[in-house]
Amino acid sequence: MVSPSGGLELRHIETDVAPECCVRFPAGRINADGKLDQTFVVVNFTGGAFVRVHWHDDRSGVECLGYGSPNMPVDQWSKLDTWTIGDACPDPMFYRVLHSSWIPMLPSLFAHHRHYILDGRDGCIEIAAERYNWCEWNWPVGVSLESALATTPKAQGEEVG
Repeated sequence: MVSPSGGLELRHIETDVAPECCVRFPAGRINADGKLDQTFVVVNFTGGAFVRVHWHDDRSGVECLGYGSPNMPVDQWSKLDTWTIGDACPDPMFYRVLHSSWIPMLPSLFAHHRHYILDGRDGCIEIAAERYNWCEWNWPVGVSLESALATTPKAQGEEVG
């Protein structure tokens, strides 16, 4: 299981070439012996042209966004857990909204974009992008984040489909 275990860090830059968008966060992975490994995940969104940020308290989650008709209820969202490397993750806190009311409101140039949501401890980030890829690094206790990110990723992948 891999899912955000803290706050989300958003980097969103408009350039002359293409928008750049990535979300970084500490995560946890339950290993084979049932213990939790501390990891760090970076998700890069290709064509991430539009972003919305929402804050919520520690007891709330994506339901703070008020999804209902015409969108599917939260429990019917397509959960994107392909980055769990086949482990069962009941709620990866990373979603794709299947019937987004936001995407049709964007300029027609972005009609092919997908609507993603990442839910962190204190807020949610919505991203309109073409697709995503991700990398995960081990982040042992006592090791700086910079040192952890300088190593080879523990796992990586990209959206399929």
